[in-house]
Amino acid sequence: GVQGAVNIQGEDQKKLDVVSNEVFSNCLRSSGRTGIIASEEEDVPVAVEESYSGNYIVVFDPLDGSSNIDAAVSTGSIFGIYSPNDECLADHGDDSTLDNIEQKCIVNVCQPGTNLLAAGYCMYSSSVIFVLTLGNGRFFLNLDPMYGEFVLTQEMSKYQSLERSIHSMKETTSSGMTS
Repeated sequence: GVQGAVNIQGEDQKKLDVVSNEVFSNCLRSSGRTGIIASEEEDVPVAVEESYSGNYIVVFDPLDGSSNIDAAVSTGSIFGIYSPNDECLADHGDDSTLDNIEQKCIVNVCQPGTNLLAAGYCMYSSSVIFVLTLGNGRFFLNLDPMYGEFVLTQEMSKYQSLERSIHSMKETTSSGMTS
C-alpha cells in the first residue's frame, strides 16, 4: 500500500519503498566500507557516521518499479558504486541552504557513469536475477532457492553481446503515444 509520502522524484512512496530503503541504508551504513549513500527515496545524499564510515559512495534505488507491486509485475534494485570525487559536474542549485556535510555528499555523488567502479541490478520475479559489472564485462547470477546462494550462470566480456536483442520502452513516452 501507499505510505503517504512522496519521494524526491515526485512518486508516491509505497510501504515496501520505505522498508527496502531502510534495509539497504542500514546494511550500507554498517558495512564499514561506505562513506556516502544516495537513495532515490531520500531528498539528499547522506554521510555515514564516521565510526562506521568507509570510502565508497553508493547510489541506489532500493525498489525500482514499486508502482508495479499491486499488479504483481517484477521489481528490482539498482545500484552504482563510486570512489570519492572532489569535483561536481552538475549544478546542484543554491548551496546556501546546505551544510558542509550535505555539500560534500552532493559533490561526491554528482559523477558521470564513466567513473563507476561497479554497477548492477537485481530483478525480483519468479526467479531472482542479479547482474553485476565491474567495468570489464557483465556477470549474470541467479539465486538458487535450494541453497539460498547466487550462482554464476553467464559471464560476458565487455565486447560480447547478448544472444538476442532485448528491447524495452516506456510506451507512454515513445513517439506517437500520449499518456
